[in-house]
Amino acid sequence: MLDQFAILSKGGFVLWQKTFIPVMGSPIDALIKDVLIEERAGTNIFYKDSYALKWTFANEVDLVFVVAFQKILQLQYVDELLETVKQVFIKTFEQDIINNNGIDGDYNLFNDTFDTLLRQLEEKHSTNRQRAPRKFEQTKKYETTLKGSQEVNSPSSKSKSANSVSPAGIDQDEISKNIQALKLQSSPRTGSRAKKGRQQNSSKSPNINNDESSKKKKSQKQARTWEGQIARGEMESLDYSSKATMTSEEEAAQAAQLADPTKYGTINKDGVYEVLDVDQNNDNNEDDDDDEEEYDILQHHEEDKKTQNSTGGGMFSFFKNITGQRELTTDALDPVLSDMKEHLIKKNVASDIAEHLCQSVRTSLLGKKIGNWGRVSTMVRDSMEAALKRILTPKTSLDILRDVEQAKAERRPYVISFIGVNGVGKSTNLSKVCFWLLQNNYKVLIAACDTFRSGAVEQLRVHARNLRALQTSGQGSVELFERGYGKDSAGIAKEAISFATSNHFDVVLIDTAGRMQDNEPLMRALAKLVAVNNPDKIIFVGEALVGNEAVDQLTKFNQSLKDFSGLQNPRHIDGIILTKFDTIDDKVGAALSMTYITGQPIYFVGTGQTYTDLKNLRVSHVVNRRRLCTNYYTRHQPRLLTSLYQQQYYATRTANAVIDMTDRGLVANITSPDLIKKTESPTAIYCGVDPTANSLHLGNLVTLMGLLHFGIHGHQAIALVGGATGSIGDPSGRSTERVPLSAEVLDQNVAGIERQVHRFFKNGTAYAIGRGYSAKTKSPKVLNNYDWFSGMTALDFLGQIGRYARVNTMLAKESVKSRIESTQGISFTEFSYQLLQAYDFYYLYQNHDCRVQLGGSDQWGNITAGIDLIGKRRGSIDEEEKNNLDNRAFGITIPLLLTSSGEKFGKSAGNAVWLDETKTSYFDFYQFFMKTTDADVGKYLSMFTLLDKDQIAHIMNEHQKTPEKRKAQQVLADETTELVHGLDGVRKAQVATKVLFGGDIRTVSGQEIVGAFENDSSRMVKLDRNTVVGGNLDLIATLTKATRSKSEAQKLIKSGGMYLNNVRVNDPRHKISESDLIDSKVCVLRAGKASYHIVNIV
Repeated sequence: MLDQFAILSKGGFVLWQKTFIPVMGSPIDALIKDVLIEERAGTNIFYKDSYALKWTFANEVDLVFVVAFQKILQLQYVDELLETVKQVFIKTFEQDIINNNGIDGDYNLFNDTFDTLLRQLEEKHSTNRQRAPRKFEQTKKYETTLKGSQEVNSPSSKSKSANSVSPAGIDQDEISKNIQALKLQSSPRTGSRAKKGRQQNSSKSPNINNDESSKKKKSQKQARTWEGQIARGEMESLDYSSKATMTSEEEAAQAAQLADPTKYGTINKDGVYEVLDVDQNNDNNEDDDDDEEEYDILQHHEEDKKTQNSTGGGMFSFFKNITGQRELTTDALDPVLSDMKEHLIKKNVASDIAEHLCQSVRTSLLGKKIGNWGRVSTMVRDSMEAALKRILTPKTSLDILRDVEQAKAERRPYVISFIGVNGVGKSTNLSKVCFWLLQNNYKVLIAACDTFRSGAVEQLRVHARNLRALQTSGQGSVELFERGYGKDSAGIAKEAISFATSNHFDVVLIDTAGRMQDNEPLMRALAKLVAVNNPDKIIFVGEALVGNEAVDQLTKFNQSLKDFSGLQNPRHIDGIILTKFDTIDDKVGAALSMTYITGQPIYFVGTGQTYTDLKNLRVSHVVNRRRLCTNYYTRHQPRLLTSLYQQQYYATRTANAVIDMTDRGLVANITSPDLIKKTESPTAIYCGVDPTANSLHLGNLVTLMGLLHFGIHGHQAIALVGGATGSIGDPSGRSTERVPLSAEVLDQNVAGIERQVHRFFKNGTAYAIGRGYSAKTKSPKVLNNYDWFSGMTALDFLGQIGRYARVNTMLAKESVKSRIESTQGISFTEFSYQLLQAYDFYYLYQNHDCRVQLGGSDQWGNITAGIDLIGKRRGSIDEEEKNNLDNRAFGITIPLLLTSSGEKFGKSAGNAVWLDETKTSYFDFYQFFMKTTDADVGKYLSMFTLLDKDQIAHIMNEHQKTPEKRKAQQVLADETTELVHGLDGVRKAQVATKVLFGGDIRTVSGQEIVGAFENDSSRMVKLDRNTVVGGNLDLIATLTKATRSKSEAQKLIKSGGMYLNNVRVNDPRHKISESDLIDSKVCVLRAGKASYHIVNIV
């Protein structure tokens, strides 16, 4: 009854999965995107379309176990299945999981084990359904009796109840019983029914036309008087026509007070006016007090434990403390998280959001290992910081100006609708946005669609007059479109958009009536306005002060837009403007509560009453790293680029190498999102490879593609061959130490790789130009680190590198930890490898202006070691200079690639596929990609070609119509072969394919066949002409090793299994004649179905 079960690493690799029936869509992908990445893992179930998904973490090994099933099913055994499978899988494959994060493991043996576990649990729970009736003592009614209540409240009962929810010390049967009991206790039927009833009662509107009620309640707000029936006093207060009009000088003087010159934004290099960022330095001293308070809150639970655990001494205890580890349990986490939750609520975070956040952090940390010197509070703080950043970082473009330009190209105005409750400052913030647009020389039309509030139109009229007075230069202009009060707001908005289109306005800003979120008639009117006019952006304006109230407002506004639109695909809120942001200290609460609910970004924040009081909000301004981060290494934790890069660089996706690579799935992590800004201008990037063989293989092609992307985007690519480090060997991803190579073999390998890198870039550059890229690609630098290590003495090594390294940091590296815990251990030689690679980065930084290191995801620890060394070696430089973007070092990692079946990419029948045609022929290289599965071909087209998204989408659409023709695989094979081997390699691979797959050989010349197999010694054999011409076919078959003997060849011929030039031969005495040779140069023998042998006549 399950649909799918999958075991994933937290890095995104599928280690094992089982699909019971075809799954529609990608429910597990949706779980990762919408729950796990978005820090909503505190929930226990996720629904996607018709599926329900449950999951559990194994944090000690960074695995996630996920099960998907139809949500209409009530499967009682799912939770027990997850826990059981988790324990059995980890115990069975413990060593495979530890080695290289489990990527290289073979988990096919788990299929039978899983089937057995599933069958047992299904049988167990199907039997449980037919259990005997419960005894009276087991019912809820018994608890209401005197004896029952005494038992429930007894200390032993409470102790038993407390122990039942603890994961420690109970067997699998107890876990199963607890799950069933919790399900019975948490049945939602009664509660939901009562809640529904209360909602129905509370939704009734009071009768505002009841005269007696009006008289009794003198303070009640009077009903609105509509147009034509306005009271005299109101009419006079709103009548501006009889008052003397101000002169232009008076208007300018009044307007000048609404634009603070000190708060004007800046003009960037493209001539775009940008509003200022929120001033991060405006934090007052109370923040420091908060820091100390939070530190104390998170630390005090651990002090007693530290005192109790700090027994023992001497050298043995010292090393034990370095390498020892303990597991994070519920008892250790809950007190810290409880105080963290209270702290978040005090910081203005909505209580339910604080609860979800803490549960998510708890789920991500439970079971993780922590060193004896580590603090639980530190891990909680770091995890919470990462969670906050992932939530607050925008997932879509914030570049409204780019969207406006796109709308102009379509000859239509760009429409923004501002919505929100009464009194939050919609009109004021609309005017601030208008001022920003005017500074960028846009023609703006303000649509007065607040036909409900008295004075709303007049307020906009004043704003428009002031904005015009301030616009003394440039092409920007602003006008007000109004139709008075009492009209249909949706109709006015439609007229305004039509007017803007015919009069060539660039932007329409729609002001809507303020309304409370529970006022259904007004919410219906708002939904109608949105549905009729379909604005480009719907911006919710909310106060930063209101805490939980803001959450309720935002939720109900968003829901109303969906419920009342009448559309199949209704609109929702696209972004937020937070007002009164300058009046609060706890900015994290206001920003977090709003973004968590909708998942939508904060476009601007309002910080005052003037038109220049509109600011950008960066994530770093909200999440103060000083509060949540305690050491340098934490600042280099991996960040998920898929959400970070879109923050403000979306518009330059084709011009930035990092963004282009991310779109293609070539980026796993980056050390800082500032890398994107850094790579907007040319820099140098390097990637290292150790010469363990005389050729690179397909596993290296992924990182070579990374270097090529940087090269074709105008950066200097540096390929570093490890002539020095290759003699040691990188321990990353290995369970045993590498066998050392001789100096002679090492030199040969270095020379071979250097030639190969140059050839790859030569072919790759030609390939890129053929795909529309610029011809300005720089030639790569190919360096050898033996050049700077060969003259370094041991004392130099210790003085220049060793003094800056910290043993505890080196021990914390994953590559070292996994080896220490293995039976083989790790030698000092391999232990020091990370220091050598760190010095490589420092040397290239100093001597080649290299600021970026690229590597596989298993190189993360080595990359951050290099960044640390650079920072420490440059420690004497002042802080401002050190943080200068031009001086900072960055790291970027490429994902380790697995096929859809879980196999390591780049292997063919267990053997490496080399980039050297003498080790892997053109044909075999080409056929490797021709054999790509349908599940992988789209991904590989993105990663290993330079075809754009539209081309790939078209190829995949055509492929899906007739997948048996393997059109996508053929394109992939053509593109990758041209990339690595050039056009000549493609032609030779295609010729070999035609020859070896039964094609018409007469259309291929003999010279082409010889050229296609010139480096394929396993298939082509050179024989003397006198031996071949006139010789028996059985003899030639034996000489080419198509058969082991002449008699075996004769039997094969008689059975119809021998072919000459793809034509079956039936005569065992057949002699090869001159006419059997193609261009008198070659003939082709085939023994059986696939044993081909090319005879080259010499």
